[in-house]
Amino acid sequence: MFTGSSLGFAGMTANASVFDPAAPMEGYSKYFNSDCEDNNETEWCASGLRLTLGSSMIDYSDPTAPVIKSIVALGGRGLSIYKLTDDGIEQVWDSKDELEREGCAAYPWAHNGIQDEEYADVGGTFYNSSDEDVQETLDEMNDPEEDGCEDRGDGQPGACPMGKTVDERSQKDGSAPEAIVIGEACDGTYMATVAEKSSIGFLYDVTDITSPKLVQVFHLSPASETMNPVVAYENRTLGEIDSESCIFLDAEHSPSGNPGILFAGAFSTTTSFWEFDCDAPSMESASAASVVLVKGSLATIMFVLLVAML
Repeated sequence: MFTGSSLGFAGMTANASVFDPAAPMEGYSKYFNSDCEDNNETEWCASGLRLTLGSSMIDYSDPTAPVIKSIVALGGRGLSIYKLTDDGIEQVWDSKDELEREGCAAYPWAHNGIQDEEYADVGGTFYNSSDEDVQETLDEMNDPEEDGCEDRGDGQPGACPMGKTVDERSQKDGSAPEAIVIGEACDGTYMATVAEKSSIGFLYDVTDITSPKLVQVFHLSPASETMNPVVAYENRTLGEIDSESCIFLDAEHSPSGNPGILFAGAFSTTTSFWEFDCDAPSMESASAASVVLVKGSLATIMFVLLVAML
């Protein structure tokens, strides 16, 4: 976008508040400048940040010399609730930055981190069944001289544990919840989702859809802090990686007789059942009770017929 002290688009100018050619490494423009990497005082560079320049962000009053008014990052995916009205649909609530704030507070080692098929082992089933481009990516992800780590979690070099990937998704889609479920439990209505790449889960009380309350932040793969998926799987502590599917089960259809949620990991090929505890101790007061999800007595179900990572 900004190439040194000039714009990357011929014939365009920019509002000085966005980009000042006289001071290209000041203000916000320094993060989006091609010289960013060479400036030791710049905390970070948006070399991988996805931006959009839609028509509303450019002043075309003079079509021969359009002016950039603003640049918008695609941002992180969140949650929104809409209400059906006579005039269409109306947004009544949005999570804004709550998923990233609360997820980071609970699991800073997983903040916008990532674990997926790119962290599979070299020579495994996924590697051997992939084309050359994918194999090249896996080679790089497992090489400490490229994008890998000296310790994959067992003292051996390989793909990094999630704890070594903090902020890897911050410039793309942030928390990125994938699947959302909602159902009745404990005399209320609850909604749950899981961040696709970081495996951080969120449970909301949405009994009042205009004022949802975040009641729990949990993690489907705590072992990922220090172990990559291959090592965690071998230790049988993997949990769910890349949870793109979840199912809300009411008490009638629950294997335990209590309402709960099944979470499935697309990459880990594992499933776990979490059930509602309606009388769990409240974090705010020992004398109060709150609703939380606890990992069910069924433990983690391993689908060993097809393990993509091995």
